[in-house]
Amino acid sequence: GKAAPSSSFFVARIEWFSTMSSGGRISRKVKQGKIEIDFEESALLVNYELEMVQCDDNGMVLGVLERKPDVRRIKINTLSADKNMAQLASNIIDKCKYIHPSRVEEVEQLLIKLRKHAMANERQVDDSSAGGSTDRIRENKERDREERDRKRSSDAAPNRQGIAQNNGRDDHRSSAAAPAPRPVVDPLPPAYMNNLDDYLEMLYQVSGKSEKEREEGLKLQERGTGMILKLCRDVMNLEQLIQNGTVMGALTRVLQEEFKKSVELTFNILRIFLAFSNFMEMHPLMANYKIGVLTMKAVDFELKRAEVREAERVARETELQTELEAAKQDMGTYPQVLDQVRRKREKENQKHKTTLRKQDKLLFVGLYILLNLAEDLAVERKMVIRSLIPSLVTTLTRRFDDLLILVVTFLKKLCIVGENKEAMKRLGVVEILNRFVPCSSQPLIMISLRLLFNLSFDKDMREQMLKGGMVPKLVNLLKTPSFRPKTLRLLYHLSSDDRCKSMITYTEGIPILMGLVINFPQDYLPKELAALVVNVSFNPRNCELMLNNKGLNLLMDRLADKRDPLLVKIVRNLSMWTFNQQEELESPELQYKYRGLWSPHIKVFMEIIMEEDKHDLLIEVFGTLANMTIYDLPASSNWSKLLREYSLLNLFCKMLVPGMAQNDLLLEIVMLVSTIASDLQACNLIASSTLIGQLYQLWEEKGDDTELLLQLIHCFHKLFMHDGSREEAMYSTRIVVDIIDCLNHRNAGVRAKAAIMCDLVLEFDRDATGELGNLGKKILQKQFEAHNKVWLGALQEEYASHGYNSNMIGGSMMGNGNSGGEYYADSRLESSEWNMSSQHLQQQQQGQGQYSQQQHYNDDDGGSVDNGHEGHWGGGGSVTGHNGNSGRYK
Repeated sequence: GKAAPSSSFFVARIEWFSTMSSGGRISRKVKQGKIEIDFEESALLVNYELEMVQCDDNGMVLGVLERKPDVRRIKINTLSADKNMAQLASNIIDKCKYIHPSRVEEVEQLLIKLRKHAMANERQVDDSSAGGSTDRIRENKERDREERDRKRSSDAAPNRQGIAQNNGRDDHRSSAAAPAPRPVVDPLPPAYMNNLDDYLEMLYQVSGKSEKEREEGLKLQERGTGMILKLCRDVMNLEQLIQNGTVMGALTRVLQEEFKKSVELTFNILRIFLAFSNFMEMHPLMANYKIGVLTMKAVDFELKRAEVREAERVARETELQTELEAAKQDMGTYPQVLDQVRRKREKENQKHKTTLRKQDKLLFVGLYILLNLAEDLAVERKMVIRSLIPSLVTTLTRRFDDLLILVVTFLKKLCIVGENKEAMKRLGVVEILNRFVPCSSQPLIMISLRLLFNLSFDKDMREQMLKGGMVPKLVNLLKTPSFRPKTLRLLYHLSSDDRCKSMITYTEGIPILMGLVINFPQDYLPKELAALVVNVSFNPRNCELMLNNKGLNLLMDRLADKRDPLLVKIVRNLSMWTFNQQEELESPELQYKYRGLWSPHIKVFMEIIMEEDKHDLLIEVFGTLANMTIYDLPASSNWSKLLREYSLLNLFCKMLVPGMAQNDLLLEIVMLVSTIASDLQACNLIASSTLIGQLYQLWEEKGDDTELLLQLIHCFHKLFMHDGSREEAMYSTRIVVDIIDCLNHRNAGVRAKAAIMCDLVLEFDRDATGELGNLGKKILQKQFEAHNKVWLGALQEEYASHGYNSNMIGGSMMGNGNSGGEYYADSRLESSEWNMSSQHLQQQQQGQGQYSQQQHYNDDDGGSVDNGHEGHWGGGGSVTGHNGNSGRYK
């Protein structure tokens, strides 16, 4: 069957990153295993694994040195029939440090089995000597035992079912979290399957009409259910009991009829059902008797009764306060009234505590049954329809730790369904969970962090967490090793909001995170830690704090040793911050206060790119170097010296060979070349190599990648800015023609960058007389077509309808002669010049003024361009029609 989510399956865990410094001491950790019975020796065998771990001075684990399996034997000397097994189990756990306190129920069941085995052996001996008197002897023994049980009072350990805790619990518990067992009286004798009919008979007792008869009837039913519950403590009896239709019918009938009358009776029956629900094979049989529906009714009724009782208690407290205020008018009677009110309050509080304790236990068992039954998703949906989530949220206001752990576990299971998550959002679950982070119960903190992590995938839920002030609390939890993994994951989700980044600034978060990064024991940082630090480093103030106390030096020392790609992401964000600092300054050479910060570490970056072949690592290192300016390099160095010293041009050319690198690495290389191209001497070196040709080849191969296309345009823009590389880049490739085509690109950023490049070509592509070269004329042609796209389209349609040449590019420019003159110019793309059509001018321009070669503007009735005239668009000439305005097309 399915293992019950019980604390009896507790296994100690050691969290993976619990180190803040190296060195320290060696300590032992115990990982618990199975508890077995040795029937021959009448003993319990406790299996465990002893781990020798190295810890630092703060108790944080540095590594596991040795694992050693072992067995501890516990000899049981006395197993008499009148022995209190619950108290014996509690004593064993108190004395044996290798058994967790949550396993008391498991130990008790094993002791019962051991006692049954011993008693069976005794009966076999008696049978061989007493012959046929066995039944009579057994009845006498049971009668004597029941008599002794009525007079006997013993200590019994609290009978609480455990709840699965994935990360376990610490072996040490505070006195407040785990109070010592109280002495209680066990009024019930041992139960036997042979007496099942007698126990059922108690359930069929009909209450009388008088109050006394009703109380006696309920007591008999409580005793009968209590005896059946004792039978359920033996797992071997469960299958026989649940398949007994009489037993199940009687239990469900009594629960349905009496759950409003007796808390103890309801509690006993629910505990019986809980034993069944621990095994999935029994769930269909439980469904036949509608146990889930009955349990939900009992839980809902108890929650409503708790609300009514709380309202009554508040009303009584108000009455007592009113009585006390009235007594103040007569100071003679005030002391007496004050004493009476004090005694009433004490009695009321004691009664209230007792009632709360009973309610908490009943709710715990009832909700535990529902949690087990909810393993079937169809059953879970039915529960949600019956308002399960509001009931769970209401229960979160109670103070019983085990109950709260169970409820949060249930909510964690439900929240993976979108509709359930929305219901929790409306009911304010995050606000309620806020009081558990932190609290005195470590298991409750852990399961609360898990639920909050699941909820943090929702943007509105993250908003509620930020408004509730959860960030400072989570930062404080980072100091506790066992909470770090879940806390880091939750903080990572929250850090997607800029407000979270700012909140961390005003806590101890940055020093703690830097300590975790720098002193992490493994070579590679965990993803959640690195991702959180990367997100936090997008805040400028956080970057400044990270650089304090030689933070960058410590990060770079670790990077030089570990070569961790995730660590380089953090370093790259810091380099981006220093780059932005320089961009915002008017005179960075004078105002940049971090000058020289990166200069000691340039060598580390260069060694990595020359020695490593890890794709992820190279991407981040190239990206980091792309953020370096001349003020970040060593004082005696520049990019041209670095190119020669480390043969970077050969490395770039090798990387740009088709198939050698993936697109994201190529992108970073292009960005780094753009940065290097800011240096005039470096541009001369680039022009003398084959790098420009390979960059253009990359353009042709990867032109469909918009991001890479943008960076290539920016790179060629840098190369165009220097004489040494401009000629090579502009005329040895067809990059300008391709950039002209980008004027019609689907991406707005590409179009804008291409337009800037075209303006740059128009400025530099001129002969000695200032005349535009072929590239400049092509740019003007493309600009004109883009600016007059609609008009040229209409012109093409008109030509097609009259049988003229339908080539839009080879057609004429035409304006309205009545208003502003008409222009005709043969502007074929393959021609290197714009030839004006005199034939069309004569047909359309009779009686109107014309432009001569010397005349650029005509303010008469109209204007046209002379056949031999060429205007320098964007340069020295303009084409204009007379509407009282002149037009320049760029």
